[in-house]
Amino acid sequence: MKTDGWEYFTILKILFINKLLFENEDRLYPHGKGRTMLFEAIQDLHAGKTLVEIAKKYKLNVKKAKKLEKDMKNYQLSFFIR
Repeated sequence: MKTDGWEYFTILKILFINKLLFENEDRLYPHGKGRTMLFEAIQDLHAGKTLVEIAKKYKLNVKKAKKLEKDMKNYQLSFFIR
């Protein structure tokens, strides 16, 4: 995937970033609980749930999720307009 002005993101780079995220969750929560929650949140995203729905489910910052969704929408629109 090529981003606008960024480096290329390969599948291997994305997997590596996910590996780091899972390892970070292991340090924050005991017995794989954080790793499992992160994986389930990713599955929820894949299933079409919004960031706001996911934030509510996992008791994350809903206000930040709303802002991210708005920013993502604006970015997607600007990406297609170019």
